[in-house]
Amino acid sequence: MNKSSIIKVLMAISGLLFSVSSFAQKAYEEIKADPQKAYGIYGLYSFTSVSNAIPPKGYEPFYISHFGRHGARFASSSSFYLKAHTMLSKAHSAGKLTPIGEEICHRYDSVYLKYLNRGGDLTQIGQWQQHELASRMYENYRSVFYKGAKIDAHSSNVPRCVMTMSAFCDGLKLEDPTLDISQASALATMYYMLPTSEYNPEVTSADAGMDNPAFVWNATLDSLQRTLLRPEEFFGRIFNDVDFVKKYGNLYDLEYSFYVLVATSPCSGYADFSDMFTFDELYRIWQRDNFRYYASKGPDPRQGGRQWAFAWTLMDNIVSQADQDLASGEYAARLRFGHDITIMNLMTLLNVDGWSTPVWNLSKLPDTWQSYRVPMASNLQFIFYRKKSDPDDIIVRFMNNEKDVFLPIHSDIAPYYHWTDLKAYCQQRIAVAKDIVKRTQPV
Repeated sequence: MNKSSIIKVLMAISGLLFSVSSFAQKAYEEIKADPQKAYGIYGLYSFTSVSNAIPPKGYEPFYISHFGRHGARFASSSSFYLKAHTMLSKAHSAGKLTPIGEEICHRYDSVYLKYLNRGGDLTQIGQWQQHELASRMYENYRSVFYKGAKIDAHSSNVPRCVMTMSAFCDGLKLEDPTLDISQASALATMYYMLPTSEYNPEVTSADAGMDNPAFVWNATLDSLQRTLLRPEEFFGRIFNDVDFVKKYGNLYDLEYSFYVLVATSPCSGYADFSDMFTFDELYRIWQRDNFRYYASKGPDPRQGGRQWAFAWTLMDNIVSQADQDLASGEYAARLRFGHDITIMNLMTLLNVDGWSTPVWNLSKLPDTWQSYRVPMASNLQFIFYRKKSDPDDIIVRFMNNEKDVFLPIHSDIAPYYHWTDLKAYCQQRIAVAKDIVKRTQPV
């Protein structure tokens, strides 16, 4: 990164500071109506029924291409649970807890062993989610899952994703034991299953990760959380001596550890710690986390699209395999299981419903880009339809979390798209993404 670029970035950062009162209200009201959204990417999938567009007359589904995030999990690292437990236990022994803190400590201590060393693991709720999603897919698209239909399933090599794949496939087999389902997970396919990982040869060490110290937007994140968060107020309700808390690290990082404990607790169902934070505290810390995902995996203009552009490998796999399967008729469905950041990348690449909108004024970010749109078990589905009378006339619906979403493609049958038009659009976006990766450097 040259000196001129650094200066531009620093100038952009200086223009991003804002007061809490300047935040828009749309996201605030959505979270107020559904507090689960305050947990962002840790939130649970909503299985409420929705009204989707009826397919044009005469068309029936016959093929599905899918990418699903793993189901509900524990925190990505056990260190979040350990840190919170250590602080509460030590404070209890030293008489440093308030009455509220003592009650929280007792409640957490009673379930802590269930969280111990479970970092990153799929929970039983996560497995149930996949059974439910598989059952809904089967019921919604019965003509795809005919007797003996051949289905290919592939997952990221991370254990929770492998277990997610297994649970989903088990759900399909419960519906119809005759389904011919193959399952696989391999390092060789991680370049498209997790495009921003080190397994993608285009990704450098300065590109990879979520908390990479090389990311230039870390300075913005630091300024943002210092503006938004009030850790001394939060810890003051639980500990009678905030200086005691400071012995364990940066107050902002420590508050985030407690947030992760609270946000992931519904994923296990072992305990409810939602009363630990006020609603406004949860909303503010969600904004901090929302920016973190937007800047690292979304359309943040400061990184020139580089992060989401890596997802061209997955989009290319979806298009090429669909073309191959449509020609051969061998497979009825391709199922892929991976991570939240990959869905964010793909939604941004496809320019779906605001996902690729750049935001310079961060006061507008909560109403433009929301991480809670990718909850645990989030999914993307390309559902292919055709007429029996004209099998070459293929149309596709694109769904996010089982809901129709619109793409910036002209269509006389939207939200259904002619496959030729959709494929051409995807290939155009792939070309754009490949060019971005080629001409940009990590920032």
